[in-house]
Amino acid sequence: MPSRGTVDDRRGVPTVASPIYKESFHLVDGRCLDEPDVNVTVHPVRVTDGRVEIAIP
Repeated sequence: MPSRGTVDDRRGVPTVASPIYKESFHLVDGRCLDEPDVNVTVHPVRVTDGRVEIAIP
């Protein structure tokens, strides 16, 4: 399923915004910048030869 979140920057913090609820999440640690009780799981990523690799435990 394609993602439609908006990647942005909030005061120097890289974020992605939910396309439905418009909450912004910190891309490094997953915490929601709009709702303190909400967060998302983050995974380490890297780009190798133009491919994005995601480490999933």
